[in-house]
Amino acid sequence: MRPGRDESTVGDPIGWLARASANRSGGAVSRATNGLANRVSQHRERSLGGIIKTLAAPVIMSLAVAIGSLTVVASGAFSAPAAQLTPHASPTPTWSGPISLNPDVENPAFVAASCPTATFCMALDATGDYFTFDGSAWSGAYFGSNLPPNHFDPNINGNGGSMTGVSCTSSTFCVAVDNAGYALIYNGTTWSAPVLLDAAGPGLRGGSFAMKVSCPAQGFCVVVDTAGNAYIYRSGAWGAGQDIDSSTSHNVVNSVSCATTTFCVAVDDDGNVLYYNGAGWGAPQFIDDGVGPGIVGNIQTILSVSCPSVTFCMAGDATGGALAYNGSNWNTSYFVLTDYTPFGDISCVSSTFCMAGASVASASPFFGDVLNFNGSTWSAFKLAKTNTSDIVSVACATTTLCVSGDSGQGNAYVYGTYTPPAGYRFVASDGGIFSFGGAKFFGSMGGKPLNKPIVGMAATPDGNGYWFVASDGGIFSFGDAKFYGSMGGKPLNAPIVGMAATPDGKGYWFVASDGGIFSFGDAKFHGSMGGKPLNAPIVGMAADAATGGYWFVASDGGIFSFGAAFHGSMGAKPLNAPIVGMAGASNGNGYWFVASDGGIFSFGSAGFYGSTGGKPLNAPIVGMAVTPYGNGYWFVASDGGIFSYGGAKFAGSMGAKPLNAPIVGMAA
Repeated sequence: MRPGRDESTVGDPIGWLARASANRSGGAVSRATNGLANRVSQHRERSLGGIIKTLAAPVIMSLAVAIGSLTVVASGAFSAPAAQLTPHASPTPTWSGPISLNPDVENPAFVAASCPTATFCMALDATGDYFTFDGSAWSGAYFGSNLPPNHFDPNINGNGGSMTGVSCTSSTFCVAVDNAGYALIYNGTTWSAPVLLDAAGPGLRGGSFAMKVSCPAQGFCVVVDTAGNAYIYRSGAWGAGQDIDSSTSHNVVNSVSCATTTFCVAVDDDGNVLYYNGAGWGAPQFIDDGVGPGIVGNIQTILSVSCPSVTFCMAGDATGGALAYNGSNWNTSYFVLTDYTPFGDISCVSSTFCMAGASVASASPFFGDVLNFNGSTWSAFKLAKTNTSDIVSVACATTTLCVSGDSGQGNAYVYGTYTPPAGYRFVASDGGIFSFGGAKFFGSMGGKPLNKPIVGMAATPDGNGYWFVASDGGIFSFGDAKFYGSMGGKPLNAPIVGMAATPDGKGYWFVASDGGIFSFGDAKFHGSMGGKPLNAPIVGMAADAATGGYWFVASDGGIFSFGAAFHGSMGAKPLNAPIVGMAGASNGNGYWFVASDGGIFSFGSAGFYGSTGGKPLNAPIVGMAVTPYGNGYWFVASDGGIFSYGGAKFAGSMGAKPLNAPIVGMAA
């Protein structure tokens, strides 16, 4: 991650001089001017001289999620526990496999995985071998020698040890840990030498202890071990260990998950959670008394936890109980696995999508199951397993891409059947649409009369439709993009400058240059800057896929976050050119800004892949889009020139072609 602009990388290797032609055609219009909007002033978050100033309490999402007969409500206590696991009905997509990664007879067990994007997953086996998945195929399989090319942890070979965890924020930053007390860092090509973390020290219980790791941002990780110690990696170095769980009887911390660099949750053997707030750890808080059908008051071991955001976590315990956190409290455990066998690893993408392994023997009715939480109930996928091994690790990048592995034969399983088209579209101020690659054309306003010019666009999640919005808030919908309302013909205090669609495509927001927000369909209103003083006008917005909140950015790089985590800004920092647009990371844990000179600013888990900052341009940049997997981005100039970086492939442009009107935005 680069905290600000990095212009050291040469621009798109294809070059902005390599332009391809595209077709532009008119089409049917779907525009309605009736609509409602809520616009209320709320809080403002800006980075001033590197210090984040929040003028009001951050927005806490209101959750009302039915979990079996359990209802989670953010403002109140949880109700009595009850839940039953149900078969998964006609899953689409589904799990495929098994895929044998390592036939090594020594110990091929799949022990950990991490998927920061749907085109990059890192998996480890017990013997210190690693494997990567690019969204369609695995690489790094064992080649039959004692130390194959992918064997990266020399501490494991021959001493009976095992890898125990891995966490990646991108394809260029992963941290792996083992049960010998060592951590190793992956830079996209090679692994570092092991660094001993679990050495004895003042107040620490030293020795060889199994460790778990969570890395919410590039260059930042938290490690916990089964002796109750915690370690922080930041600024390129490991900090001293801290005993965080000495007040409990067992001191065994089993798992940790960080949503941000200032919010981590760890779980232990005594039914406790522990919180990290960016400065230190709080005291253990007891949450799991094991009360449920057939069980009376037994403290439960909590084995795993996953926190996709600061307002939602899911944990699993040793008797098949799951516990949900809503930003303020945890529910009493409710039982998902009816034979009280342990939950395996949990991976949540959002409050409405989690996967978990069923850590059970072949005699269990849940043998071979991966469990799925959809925001209201748990259900089970039956894997095509041929052995009696547990599903020990599950890692999800999106709701359509997860990987899992078993503990006996080193088999991997992949969840996902949909691959978004590799393409993009851009829109001109007259409503003309230009589509390239796998992005289909569904219609445009080219050659049609408009009341006001088009200023931005958004695509549906499946890529089979799009909207664009005019400066008066009029909406145009094409393909499977449905019309949910508009501001056309309504009075505005300031012109609309951008829009974003909700993660499920069943709603959208507009933002005005004064920071006013208009929400339609299932797009929830979380706050706005309408009526508040701004240092610079708003120029664009993006939706947080994890929380359902949103960000918008000003031309000076100031960021405003509502129902979404703040990851940094360029407010009060010098810029070579004004910001013109932004995009959010697919996991919700970061975002990018782009300036009119093509300078890129990346924050949180959003990776830097290159920019045109400092390079000559024929026309200014006006917008950007991110690949569906978040592993690259495009930006477009007002003349239709395209610049592609990372996993974003060049599929054509309008550079050097005649245009009836300038380009104003793009979407993938």
